[in-house]
Amino acid sequence: MFKKIIAIGLCVISLVPCLVACNVVNGGLPTSSEKNNDLSPSIELQMREDFASFLREEYPHTEWKIDRISVQHFFGDFSGCEVVYMRCDVPYIQTLVPVEIADYTIVFPNGQPLYAYKNSNFYTIKVAYDTGLITREDVYAIGNMCGLPPKTP
Repeated sequence: MFKKIIAIGLCVISLVPCLVACNVVNGGLPTSSEKNNDLSPSIELQMREDFASFLREEYPHTEWKIDRISVQHFFGDFSGCEVVYMRCDVPYIQTLVPVEIADYTIVFPNGQPLYAYKNSNFYTIKVAYDTGLITREDVYAIGNMCGLPPKTP
């Protein structure tokens, strides 16, 4: 009996850092009242609709409602792509995530993907660079905007 109590106690203690990390608001990003100053409402609505379609392809057994999707943060236009964090019901691990892009290592503040949006499609920043949608200079600027400057190898 004593071993079970200790095992349960250790499990609870090991979950505390995860629970604390889950309470980090937006992974350090601006709140919704601070976001999207330069994003038109019509583009934001189109992005939400397109992201719902994107999620339906990625997670076909889940219902995605547009009212549960929003643009969490708009970073700006880079080479004709709107760069955004999208908010939806997909859980993300709150941990630093290094990504190798354009000879840089960008450390994103959480496991949430940063997307480049163009022609109704969403691409991770790495895919956007690898396919030529954004430039090396764009990657550097985006890395700086994420709050953690990109590091060269």
